[in-house]
Amino acid sequence: MVSVLGEADTLDEAGIRKGEELSAGMLIPLTHSVITEQASSVTLLLSNGTTLSVQEKSVLQVSSFKQKPFEANGRKLSDLKEEPSSSQITIDLDMGSLVVKTKKLNRSSTLDIHSPVGVAGIRGTEFQMGIQPDGGLQLDVTESTVSFTPPGGQVTLVPEGRGLDVSNVGISSPRPVNPVTAQNITVVNEAATQASADIPLESVTQVLLEIEAEELKAEQSTIPEDDSSTPSNEENGQSAPQKNDGGERMQETVPQVNIEEMLEQNPDAKQVRKSGEIGASAEELQKFPLKAAALERFLSMPQEVQKQLISYDFSVLERLMEMPGFGIEQAIGFLGYSPEARALILGLDDTPLLALLEQGLEEAVVVGTLSVQNLELAGSENLPSATIESPLESRILELGNSLRESGNDEVYGEILEMAGGIWTEEWLRTAEVANLVLQDYKILPDGTGAVFLSGGEVFANPFYLEMASLYQTLENDVMVWGNDPNFLGGSSIELLAGRYDFSDSMGQSSVLVVGAQDTLSMSGQFSVDFESRPDTRVVLMGGENLELSDGTSLSSSLNDLVLSSRSDILLRDASLESAREIAIRSLRDIQMEQVSLSASDIIRFRAEHDINLNGVSFNAGLPFLIMEANTIRLSNIDFPLATQVHLNSLKGPIDGRYPNFGTSIPLSDQIGRVNFIENIKSGGNPLLDRASFDQFGGNITIGKLP
Repeated sequence: MVSVLGEADTLDEAGIRKGEELSAGMLIPLTHSVITEQASSVTLLLSNGTTLSVQEKSVLQVSSFKQKPFEANGRKLSDLKEEPSSSQITIDLDMGSLVVKTKKLNRSSTLDIHSPVGVAGIRGTEFQMGIQPDGGLQLDVTESTVSFTPPGGQVTLVPEGRGLDVSNVGISSPRPVNPVTAQNITVVNEAATQASADIPLESVTQVLLEIEAEELKAEQSTIPEDDSSTPSNEENGQSAPQKNDGGERMQETVPQVNIEEMLEQNPDAKQVRKSGEIGASAEELQKFPLKAAALERFLSMPQEVQKQLISYDFSVLERLMEMPGFGIEQAIGFLGYSPEARALILGLDDTPLLALLEQGLEEAVVVGTLSVQNLELAGSENLPSATIESPLESRILELGNSLRESGNDEVYGEILEMAGGIWTEEWLRTAEVANLVLQDYKILPDGTGAVFLSGGEVFANPFYLEMASLYQTLENDVMVWGNDPNFLGGSSIELLAGRYDFSDSMGQSSVLVVGAQDTLSMSGQFSVDFESRPDTRVVLMGGENLELSDGTSLSSSLNDLVLSSRSDILLRDASLESAREIAIRSLRDIQMEQVSLSASDIIRFRAEHDINLNGVSFNAGLPFLIMEANTIRLSNIDFPLATQVHLNSLKGPIDGRYPNFGTSIPLSDQIGRVNFIENIKSGGNPLLDRASFDQFGGNITIGKLP
């Protein structure tokens, strides 16, 4: 718990109030709920960096939380841009309202918020979710994308700047984000960020260790003590019978092994006993008359591995322990699969079985490749990696290998699950596209390193939804249009300086998109000129970062130019030039210093939060300049006198016409307004106050966002 304002309490698992005074630094058990009274709030911090701000008259429980261990390395919460390790989180919001801000989540992570009318799934976002008194729900998203799923209904994607109303019977109605709610989200999350910024990760990891220790202690308390008073078969002078392939007991005599003596002689087993961690007991092992070498191998296994292996029939345990090359790593790999996959693996001969475990194939690859028919023919030649005659199965195998080489193994299983466990041509192509857009690329001006895809199949890909949402925003703002765009997509993309002309690769498309889910970076002098396609619109999209290094120059003298990012757009000492239009769109802030922009028709800025320009210049012949943001702050700018300038903010003009003037305006009065901070001119004439604005600012219109 990071902070408490007003009156709040916790409910135990039975729903009974604990009546304890809540304070910063307290730990809330997973079985307990947080309840807030009127005019009260509680801010919770999860160890993956997520802040949950529980608003007034709300009831919330973090019902499930799992996170992989991680190293603190002296960092604080403010140092994190993404969660330190993957996590799986489930939250129950029974009533009231919740404001959420997460770090960037790993692809394997999940964060689901359950409510009476549906589930919101997120992957790194800022939003508010509230349950109304009538049982309906309101969702407002200010960053990233939230997927909402009503019980038994279809998934609805809610992108940045959009909201969703859901009735108490599950009827969904999309809408624009509520401006008042958007401002509340910003204020609440900023407060939560500041309150948690200086918390060291060491304290977070310590909490994780304490929780893990408690869980281990609880688990061990359920393990029955070894009853040494019960005589073993060996104490009775009897050897344990083996099973034959039919499962019946065999009466063949096996060399006697003193289990207790083996346990005492085995250093790992002795350490297990000394530490109190219990592996397989002597009584259990007497039921499995392993030969001495096999028993020694078994006792060398970690105690958790022993427990799981001993649950198998003796024939399985004996086979594995006597299999040359089967050691601790192979045992852990084997047990990492589901019972279904293990059964398929055990149907292989020893050689292919070991080869499969050495490869570390994904679960879905094993299940999808080792069919019952294959197992009936199982032999040393039937490895999962062997060439399969069916073209479809050959592509499946090739896909698995490609995903493993690119580090995107998890894509295989996730898409196979979406496909209902059956591969088709369409699902294979979906997986292949996902693999391409999840890789990093370095692209040279001659096209080396570029992999062109259809925008339609990229934007429909389940692993590219956030970037698809960004492109949809550009379409909604009429910054892009036309037929199916040509696409260069990746996780991170670096464009090397030089002249680019991809005319031969454009086909019938009039839009080229270079889109990186993480970072799109450029440095140096660039020109993008499609000489045979002068109508092309070039769109540069950065998911987390759009990085144009200081001094970067980008010209598109024959084409239109669009820059967009889900995060802030920061430009310094840069130059942008376009044949007709420059459009710059951020789902957060736009900040520019000493930037030169030139276009023959129009220059447009739009930011979801703020626009901050200092020392930005525009070409004299520019007909139209449009800026739209919640708050606009301008310094050291001379608007061309012939340019029609439209500056639209959340609250609009003061007295129907004017911006704020001067540096003395309090920050609270600047929010939602157009602010002429310092040295603003029009055609060289200073705009210092209302009188000078009336005299020289006839080409400037201050408006309100729709």
